[in-house]
Amino acid sequence: MARADKILKTFLSDSIIKDKYNVDSEDYPTLTHALNSDVPIVKAIAIIIQDVSSEIEMNDKQLYQKVISFLNRTTA
Repeated sequence: MARADKILKTFLSDSIIKDKYNVDSEDYPTLTHALNSDVPIVKAIAIIIQDVSSEIEMNDKQLYQKVISFLNRTTA
């Protein structure tokens, strides 16, 4: 299991995420599955993990703008 997949599993196994958003970490075995999810919180977490794990340097402001943009498009 890749490091990013382990990080994703840790986030999705959190009781708040599981209970509030009714997310089962077993539904998303890899980061790729999470990035293709229709569940906004799952995809947002996956975007963050992907960008933080990436070799391409992205500062906090850029990452924040990317996630907020995604959430605004999704929930609009």
